[in-house]
Amino acid sequence: MDWIVFKFGNYIFKRPQVLSENIPSRIQQTAIPRRDGTVIVSPIVLESKIIQVQEILVGDSIDNLDTQKKELILELENGENKLWFRNSRYINCVKQNATFDYERGTGGKVLRVTIDFLAVDPFVYDGTETIIDQNIETSPQDIIVFNNGDAQAKPYIKIVAGEDIELLTIINLVNSLTFTYSSLIDGDILEVDTFKMDVLLNSLRNFSLFNGNFIKLNSGPNTIRVIGTTESTFQIKFRGTYYSL
Repeated sequence: MDWIVFKFGNYIFKRPQVLSENIPSRIQQTAIPRRDGTVIVSPIVLESKIIQVQEILVGDSIDNLDTQKKELILELENGENKLWFRNSRYINCVKQNATFDYERGTGGKVLRVTIDFLAVDPFVYDGTETIIDQNIETSPQDIIVFNNGDAQAKPYIKIVAGEDIELLTIINLVNSLTFTYSSLIDGDILEVDTFKMDVLLNSLRNFSLFNGNFIKLNSGPNTIRVIGTTESTFQIKFRGTYYSL
């Protein structure tokens, strides 16, 4: 495979090569009953994945190679961190295993390191977050949102009510996922975090007036429709999401 640019924590790989990246299995959706008799279907999630990366360390002396080895071990042992790919995408993972093999005939100056990284969250994310701010002045009002990734993105959405809202409805017209929240008053701040599956009203968790589903973004263009207000502000934040590096 081609040499690529990799970084884990503060360690920049010098000669990295991805040996394997397993494709995790999907975990079946589960129907979760609510007190009011409605049902929320949990989102499809993937099992954890293993990414095996090989690094070649070359020293001009045995001591120099030993210093490079210690620097790598120090970063690997710091716990969960971001494994960056070409400085533009990352996956959250932790070192599960590492082996060190000295190349024969090099006088102990070339070390082949094979590292297994465990990613409990197997998705890869854009390093830069996409943020879209929009004034809502008509009802309904459509907002075009583009997810660069090949997997569904889980956005954070914030609505600042500029008026009393009897029923706020947010729909992704591409996948028909619909979120509703009732009885907002002028000045309320509603935050909907799909990644955390959390709903906050004025910084306090409040699911009692929520109905429907958390909004997710399909790969490519999405049309987000906001209904029920003409004097509020809308913000959506997300990272392009990918199945693999």
